[in-house]
Amino acid sequence: MKSVHVLISGFVQGVGYRRFVKRSAKRLLVKGWVKNNTDGTVEALFQSQSEKDLVSLITICKKDSFFAHIKEMKIDWDMKIDRVYDDFLILK
Repeated sequence: MKSVHVLISGFVQGVGYRRFVKRSAKRLLVKGWVKNNTDGTVEALFQSQSEKDLVSLITICKKDSFFAHIKEMKIDWDMKIDRVYDDFLILK
């Protein structure tokens, strides 16, 4: 299982961005989670057997969605996995 941790900043809260990420992840069969942080960023963990699917999801998430505007995305491919997810969740 491959994992990648992403931190997205910009105009990404209150505009349906987490649902956009979840729909995109489910289309690619990527597992993990996405959540809003109190500092206005969105954080996510993506997991897949396919690194290609992870790269595809990152590419999709870098593009602005209907209302969201992405300013910066920090990507960490070296994140240690403490859990393997079997679905994609929006965390509160």
